[in-house]
Amino acid sequence: MQIGFLYDVEIEKTKEDVQNMISSGANAIMLFSVSDSLYAPIMELCETAHVPMVLFDKVPESEEVTEALKGYEYFVGGISENNYQAGYDMGVMAAEDGMKSALIVTSEIGDSTGDGRTNGFRDAFEEAGGTVVNILNTST
Repeated sequence: MQIGFLYDVEIEKTKEDVQNMISSGANAIMLFSVSDSLYAPIMELCETAHVPMVLFDKVPESEEVTEALKGYEYFVGGISENNYQAGYDMGVMAAEDGMKSALIVTSEIGDSTGDGRTNGFRDAFEEAGGTVVNILNTST
């Protein structure tokens, strides 16, 4: 069995890479997507080719996108952590370690992992009296 594993940070390449994996004979696709806008087009490729797709770590940020995915016959499901909670826990730990200010360097705006962790960290850290000085978003 051949499983296509895709961890692509270049949004414009993701759809092309999935097409290539399907063409090369992948029996299934494991997708790590950084954008909600990619799920439907990639799922449509999988549906047409009768290739199951599963999500790991990154799942849609939007409940609407999640519900749409559930309507596809070849959507297997997904698994992810609670990114907000992970960030919140980090914020609590930083405050408990005596940190008073923080600079957050994270992924691009719109990345569900980075956004969730950033929001959780900021909430917990500021609740504990800390200050988030700045948030820097980067694609690299």
